[in-house]
Amino acid sequence: MYFPYMGKTPTLELNNNGSYEGFSSCNSFFGKYTVDGKNINFESPTSSSKLCHEVMIIEKTVFSALRNINNYIITNKQLLLKRDDEYVEYVEI
Repeated sequence: MYFPYMGKTPTLELNNNGSYEGFSSCNSFFGKYTVDGKNINFESPTSSSKLCHEVMIIEKTVFSALRNINNYIITNKQLLLKRDDEYVEYVEI
């Protein structure tokens, strides 16, 4: 996701061991994910606890997107995260 607010860009890194980590524009976060075929599930993230009023809506959006993702496709070296048939986000890989 890209939010051009105050130069804060959320990140998401999927590790081969089933864990993920990222930056939500204020706090860092991490958690576990599982993959079964083309289905993917992200456990609720654990995050640091800095309070950044000006970007909290971005953080809420990032965490909400993680909770809603349930499948993916890879096309042209891009990971497309989806909720059913709707694209949630893409990430260059």
